[in-house]
Amino acid sequence: MKNCILLILLLISSISKSQEVQLIKIDSIVNSKVSENEPGLMIGIVKDGEIIYEKYKGLANVEHQVKIGSKTRSNIASTAKQFTALMVLKLALEKKLNLEDDFRKYLPNFYPEVKEEIKIRHLINHTSGIRDYVELMGLQNRIWWKQVGLNNNDVIELLEKQENLGFSPGKHYSYSNSNYNILAKLIEKVTDKKFTEYSDDFFMQLGMNSTSFIKFYMQVIPNRAAPYSDWGYGELFHSISITKTAGEGFLYTTLEDQLLFEKALQNAKQNKDTLLMKSQLPIPNSEIKSYGFGLKLNDRLGRKAVHHDGVTNAYHAQCLRFPKEKIAIFVMSNNGNLRSDLLADEIAILLLKKQNRTPTYNTRYYKDNYRKASIVGQYNYPNDEKLVRIEKENGKTYWKEGDYFNLEMISEGVNKFRFANNPTLKIVFYDDEMVEYYDSGKTMKYKRSRALPISSSNIKDFIGSYYNKELDLSFNLKRSDEGKLNFMFSNDKKWKDVALYNNADFFVNGNLFFKANRDNLNKITDILLNYARAKNIKFKKNL
Repeated sequence: MKNCILLILLLISSISKSQEVQLIKIDSIVNSKVSENEPGLMIGIVKDGEIIYEKYKGLANVEHQVKIGSKTRSNIASTAKQFTALMVLKLALEKKLNLEDDFRKYLPNFYPEVKEEIKIRHLINHTSGIRDYVELMGLQNRIWWKQVGLNNNDVIELLEKQENLGFSPGKHYSYSNSNYNILAKLIEKVTDKKFTEYSDDFFMQLGMNSTSFIKFYMQVIPNRAAPYSDWGYGELFHSISITKTAGEGFLYTTLEDQLLFEKALQNAKQNKDTLLMKSQLPIPNSEIKSYGFGLKLNDRLGRKAVHHDGVTNAYHAQCLRFPKEKIAIFVMSNNGNLRSDLLADEIAILLLKKQNRTPTYNTRYYKDNYRKASIVGQYNYPNDEKLVRIEKENGKTYWKEGDYFNLEMISEGVNKFRFANNPTLKIVFYDDEMVEYYDSGKTMKYKRSRALPISSSNIKDFIGSYYNKELDLSFNLKRSDEGKLNFMFSNDKKWKDVALYNNADFFVNGNLFFKANRDNLNKITDILLNYARAKNIKFKKNL
C-alpha cells in the first residue's frame, strides 16, 4: 500500500515538473515577443478546468506609460462572434426562436425578393449568402473604419437596400460580418431590449463583469488598452477607433473574464451546462461542419480544435481550444505588430504531446502515372468566382490571386508542390486541372482556363455603362487607345486596365473579379462582380 502511494506521489511530482518546464518555455516565448515599454500582450492558459498560466506584459497606454494588468480591457474583434452566437443559442433553447426559422419572420424588411429561406443558422455559420458590409462600403468608396460614428443602424440600413444574395443560402460558406450585425438586430427584436443591454445582462450571468460591447461613439471605457501599430513605418502610431458597431466585434473584455469563460467551458459537462456544451459543436442540420456557433471547427495543428481569431485595426485576439486534451489558450493584444494566432499555435505546440500522425491524402495524390503537365497559367476556382494565377519569378513558383495574395510554392517532384507556409498542403498539376490535397483526405480542384485573350475586335461587346441600384454605383467599360479594355467606377476618377480577360467572359483587375452574362442573342445583359466577401453583385448594362 505504501509503495502504491509513493508511486502515485512520484507520478504527480513528475507531471508537475514537466508542466513547470513547459510554462518556463512559454514564458520565454512571451517575453521574446514584446518588451515592457511596448504595446502589450495578455495570455492565459486553462487546462483541466484550471488556470495554469496567466501573463501580462507591456503597456496599455504608451503615451502615459500605463502597464497592462488583470483589469485591462481590450477589443477582441471577431473573437466576439462566439458570444453573439451563444446568445442566439440561449434564446433558441428558451424556445423564443428556432434556428430553422427564416430570420425574416422577425425582420421582414430584408430581401423581400428572395424566395429561398434564409435561416437563422445560415447567419450564424456564414452560409446565408449575405454580403459583408465592409466590402460593400469599400466599393462605395466609404472605408468602414474611416466612418465617424458608424453604428449598427448604418449597417442595417445598407443591408436593407440589398435586393439579392451572393449565393443561395446553405450552398456555400463565405465569412460575412453582416450576418452578426443582423443577429444583433434579431436579438433586439426577440428580447425587446437593446442588444447592448441584453448582452450586458448575459455577461453578468456568466460572471464576466468587465465584458461589454461598445455602446456609444467615443465611449469612455475604464481601463481600456489603446491600440498601436507602426504600420510598417518603424515608429508607433495610435490606431484610433471611431466606429460603434456591435455583435460582429467591438467587444471590450479582460483576460480574467475570458479565462473565467474558458474554465466554464471545460467544466460544462460536469456542471451539466447544456448551453455551453452545445455551443462548441456544429450547428444541427447545417450544410457545413467547419464553422459553428461563432467558432471555427476545422482541425488545428493536426488535432480536433475549436477556435476563432479577430483583428480590428491594431487590436487582435485568438481563442484556441483542444477539447480532447482539455487545453484552452487565449491571447489578446493592443500591439498591431504581433500575431495572436501564430503565438497561440507556438504555445500550443509546447503543451500538446507529440503524435505520430500519418497524413491521409486522397489516393489520387500517390499515383505517379501521369505525364508532365504545364504549370504556369490561369485556373478557375471551383465555383468560378475568381482566378488563380500560377507564375514563375526569379526561378520561384507563386500562387497569386488579385494584387496582394502571393504564396510561394516549393517543388516536391514532377508536377508536385507544397506551400512554403504550409508544408502539409500539397498541389499537383494535371493536363486540365490543378488539385489541392489536404492531409485530411479533402481535395479542391481548380479547372485550367484554356480561354484565349479577347481580340480587340470583340472588346466592343463589353463597352458601355453598368449600374447596381443596391449600392447606387455604376462602372463604365471602354476601349483604350492601345486597344485594351478599361474600366472606371462612377465614384472614381481614374481609368484602369483589366489585367486579365478571356473569351469565357471573365476578367480581373486587382481584387475585383468580373463575369459577364449574355442573353439568347449573345448580348451582354449584366456583369457579376466578386469582391472578397461580397459575392455576385449584379451590375445591369444600361441600354
